[in-house]
Amino acid sequence: MHSNYEPSSIVIISLPILLCAVCPHQDWTSYFLQSFQEIVEKEAPGLMKEAEKFLVLSNIDRLWKEHLQAIKFVQQAVSLRGYAQRDPLIEYKLEGYNLFLDMMAQIRRNVIYSIYQFQPVMVKNQQQMQKESKGSGSDGSASPVGAAQAS
Repeated sequence: MHSNYEPSSIVIISLPILLCAVCPHQDWTSYFLQSFQEIVEKEAPGLMKEAEKFLVLSNIDRLWKEHLQAIKFVQQAVSLRGYAQRDPLIEYKLEGYNLFLDMMAQIRRNVIYSIYQFQPVMVKNQQQMQKESKGSGSDGSASPVGAAQAS
């Protein structure tokens, strides 16, 4: 499964390419992503690219830190394999490579899941909220949320 990923060829790629790599036989993933991007771009231009960049970088950062901790553990554990007549350096390289491939697969999976869960919410500025709360407060049927925000 992991044999087609080489460490020297790892680059950050765009989300549609990433989706096609994970689900090559399903055209609906790219269709869904394209329509979702169009909707978000209508409401807030540039928001989707910023969200993608944030989600990719935060996942890479978190998983890279976990990977480094796992490598420290492997470094300590591999030294015991010398007693089993195995070369510790070869074992360390093999374990490290497998951990790296697992980390890359986890990054892809987490980023795709995060993009699907991304729900942009338009935040009204403070002046609009005050105007709405004053307008709804005059008829006596103000909502508790509006009253709490106005005070």
